[in-house]
Formats: sequence, C-alpha cells, structure tokens
Amino acid sequence: MLFRPAKDTLDSETSEDAAVRFLRSHTHAVLLIDGEARARKYVPDPNTGAPVSAADPWMLDASEFTLCIPDDGATGLQLMVDPEVLDPRTHAAADRYLAYHGDLTSARLVLWTIEAGKGGGKVFQGPALSVPNPLRATEFKLLKALNAAPALLAAATQKVLSKVWADPRAVGIDPWGIDIHSRFGMTRIDFDMPVSDVTAPAAVVELLAQGEC
Repeated sequence: MLFRPAKDTLDSETSEDAAVRFLRSHTHAVLLIDGEARARKYVPDPNTGAPVSAADPWMLDASEFTLCIPDDGATGLQLMVDPEVLDPRTHAAADRYLAYHGDLTSARLVLWTIEAGKGGGKVFQGPALSVPNPLRATEFKLLKALNAAPALLAAATQKVLSKVWADPRAVGIDPWGIDIHSRFGMTRIDFDMPVSDVTAPAAVVELLAQGEC
C-alpha cells in the first residue's frame, strides 16, 4: 500500500471513480451563488456521499448554485447542486461537520444534492458522484485504531505529506483515504488503491508503521 497527498487537480479525461475520489479528497470549496463566490468548508454525507456545508440563510434565496472543488479554477470539479436544509440536532452529518471544521455558529447546515458535475474534460450525472461511504459501518473502529497511536499518526502524517501537522487526529476514512484534523486545519492522506472493509484494517496498520520508520 502506498500513501500520498490528495490531488489538487483532475487529470484530463477523468473517470467517474476519479471524480468521486476527488470529491472525497477535499473539504474546502468555493460556492457560486448566482455567480457570487463564497468560500465554504464541507464534509461528505456518509449516507449519500453528497457535500454538506454551512450556509447563511440569505444564500438559500438564490436560484443557481455551483460548488467548485477545491476552488473556482478550471482544473477541479464543478458541481451543479441544490440545497436541502438539515436539522443539526438529528442529522449524522452535523457531528461530522463539527469534527472536521468546528461550530456552525448561526449558519444553516445544508446538504447539496448533486444534479450534475464536470471536470477533467468530462460531464457526469449527479447520481454517479453521490456515493455513500462503503466503510461507514466500520469507520468508527478504524478511526479508533488510528487515534490510539497519536505519536505514530503524527509521524506518519508528516512523512507522507512532507509537512508537520500539529496534533493530528483522524476524523474520517473511506475507501480512498483518511481525513485528518489538526490545529492547522484539515488535511488528507490518499490511498493509492481503494480499500474495503476487509483490507482497510491492514491499511491502517501499514500507515501507522510509516511512523516507526
């Protein structure tokens, strides 16, 4: 198993699988609200795969929304989305947002249903990009194993990303990589090959072993 930083650009003629990986590999985006740009943090909804972010109430009065990942440049992923306000008291994505990004303050928690997307020279239908996390049933156990060895996780994160991330903590894992929160913000370690419920525990062990080298 090889580990690497998440890609910031999509390759030309990218596949649906690569677009899903790219969506999962980032937690920051630019939301175009009737063409007006606003930086947004987001998390993937574990049950639908759709992005979930905070949004100020006035934003929801717009007629057109485009979520650009990781920014509004031409080399990323552009998603045409529709908002659905969630109840943060009951929706699972609320706890995930808090773990990744902190308090919602007075903003609404919004799930952005993907209608269509484009990137890497391809156009995608929304359902092709809305993929639930196949590891959601075992995610807590995998995260617990990663965070049980904080020194090894810190050393492995520094080695893979070639940068020090203060007090890193694994907050999400999916077949394509691991989301890590630190005092400096969010970062990501991608797997070179997707993992499954069967192979993910070995990938966790192998990553932590990187911290011993």
